[in-house]
Amino acid sequence: MGVLREAGFADEDVCTVVNCTAGHTLEERAALVPDDGVPGTADTLRAGVPPESHPHRDATLPTLTDTDFGRLFEYGLGLLIGGLRARH
Repeated sequence: MGVLREAGFADEDVCTVVNCTAGHTLEERAALVPDDGVPGTADTLRAGVPPESHPHRDATLPTLTDTDFGRLFEYGLGLLIGGLRARH
């Protein structure tokens, strides 16, 4: 947080980065050790909501259910940093 604040980023920007980072960590943890002990899958998401009512969600299921959390974290952090650079 200090590095971003000292670089002149607004507190809202800093907290957004922190929240996204923490959220990703919680999501990864939940996927690895779900409450019910059964890992979630694309089929679990499909069963909860019919594809015809949410076609975009259904089309993006391979990405939504990707478990390469290291790659996803790096991508998301890069996206956030790129957006911050563009605004700063």
